[in-house]
This record gives sequence, structure tokens and C-alpha cells, in this order.
Amino acid sequence: MTAAIGPFLGGWLVDVASWRWIFLINLPLGALVVYVAIVHVSETRDADATGGIDVVGAAIGAVGLAVLTWALIAQEPLGIAVGAAALVLFVVVESRARNPMLVLSIFRSRPFSATNGATFFIYGALGASLFLVGLVLQEAMGYSPLEAGAATVPITLVMLVFSAPSGPVAQRIGPRIPMTVGPLVIATGLALMVRIEPGGTYVGSVLPALLALASGLTATVAPLTATALATVADRHTGLASGVNNAVARTGQLLAVAVIPLIAGFTPGAAVEAAALVEGFHSVSLTAAAGVVIAAVLAWAFVPSDALGAPTGEATTPYSCGADAPPPVADTTELR
Repeated sequence: MTAAIGPFLGGWLVDVASWRWIFLINLPLGALVVYVAIVHVSETRDADATGGIDVVGAAIGAVGLAVLTWALIAQEPLGIAVGAAALVLFVVVESRARNPMLVLSIFRSRPFSATNGATFFIYGALGASLFLVGLVLQEAMGYSPLEAGAATVPITLVMLVFSAPSGPVAQRIGPRIPMTVGPLVIATGLALMVRIEPGGTYVGSVLPALLALASGLTATVAPLTATALATVADRHTGLASGVNNAVARTGQLLAVAVIPLIAGFTPGAAVEAAALVEGFHSVSLTAAAGVVIAAVLAWAFVPSDALGAPTGEATTPYSCGADAPPPVADTTELR
């Protein structure tokens, strides 16, 4: 919801103050998050964790992501190779570290890995589409910054009304169906964005695409997050949450960085309105294809009972003739 509120708030700030305020607004929001986390969020710990912070792993991961992002924006092949190599090195370092920041064993859970793959494509598509739709509305269709921001408010309203009920529905029917159908609806909304162009009306071309996008997100987000947490052992719940959030932000970051490459824009050069619209359509269709991949991952690897089995416990009890309790196997991460 905050991602959908952002364009409206940003458009208002640009109109009444300056574009620089879009960065300052994050300071009070960050302070609010810190307060809520300290006062209201209970602590969870990994009893097996030892040692200090994985500074080396964190540094390599950050450098690799930064270099790759810059290289994609600048379309520098050597930089892309260096960034990708740094991320590969990050995985190698984490696999050998005594106290890794990222415990790679959690990816043995196929539902967890598939859920994060779906997260990458879905949030990447969301980031690229919301980034470009505001530019197209202003530069090609004559909207003011505030009008362009207000155009995305229906996404916020739909998610505000329907997101809460989507969680219990996924709990009842399982996450597989909403995590498959939801992305397909998102892809439909992205494909409808090819109808957004000069001469089109808001109700006729913009609103249908945004409503489809919002409907798909509403069906997808709650079960996706719940599945990411439910398919790892209890002691790794905090790690799973961090990984899923980092994957979402990385997907958005790289999607925006790769826009010039997909759209055919020249880095550092002005983009005419017609080229902007054409590039926007190319990005929208590419994003739609990526979200379809997310739907395939969910259908293929996320079981319907992913939210039903107790985390960290065997789904099938053992039985034997011994006068002792049956053994309990932690098979969650191997599912």
C-alpha cells in the first residue's frame, strides 16, 4: 500500500514544495518504524546462532548489488559482469562463513525458494510499472505531478479494502491458488497498460489497468508473505522475513535500473514523449511476462497445505513398537 501511496504523496510534494522533499519524508517514516519495532515487536532469536555480525558478507553483497545496478543503468557490460561476479562471490563467502548473514540452507525448501522467486518478479514488475506510469502521464499525457500521483490512488483503495480478507482466504484454501491466479491478474493489468497513450482517457485506458494490477496484488501479497515465513523452521523465521523483504526491494531496484535497456533509452539522453510511451509499453509487456513466471513458480512448487502444517514439525507421525514417544523430524526445510 505504501508503494501505491508514494506516487500520490510525491506528486503533491513536487507541486507544493520541491522534489527534494520526497527524500526528507522518509525520515519521520523511518523514525515511526523504529519506535514501533522497539515498543511493540517481540524479539525472536536463533538459539544456534553464535558469533558477531557478518561484516564481510554484508559488504560484498552491498558492493555487488550497487555495481550491478549502476552498470544496468549505464549499460556497461564490464560493470554488469563485475557486479554479477561479486554476487556470486557473496554466495561463496556465505556458504563458507562460520556465522553467515544469509544461511543458505533455508533455500533447500522448494516452496520458500519459489516464493522468493515469485516475489522478485512481482515486485520488480510493480516497481518498473509505477515508476514509468507517472512519467508517461506527465510527459506524454499532460498530467500535473499531483494529478499523476492521484491517478494511482485506486491501487491504494482496493488494497486497503480487500487485503485483510485475502489472508484468511489463503489460510482456508491454501496459498497455491491465490499465488497463481493473483500474478496472472497482475500480468493482465500490466498488459492493459499498452492502452495508456496520448489521446486516451483516464477511465478508458488508465483506470482498468490500475484496477487489475491492484486486484492481483490484493490476492497475492498476503499469502506470498505468509508462505515465505511458514515454509522454514521457526528459528529461521526472522531470516526468512528479511530475505523476502530484501528480494522484493532488490527486484524493484534492478527493474528500475534495467528500464533503459528494455525500453531502448540512451543513458543521459533526453527521451521524447513518443519514445517514452513506446518504451513504457515494452517495459509493461516484459514485466507482464515476468509476473507470469511468478505464477508458474507458485503453481509448480507451492503446495496448497504450505500454511497448514506446523512449522518445524513432521507432517506425518512415526509409529514403532518401543515404549517411548515417536521421533519428530524437522523436515520443513527439505519440503
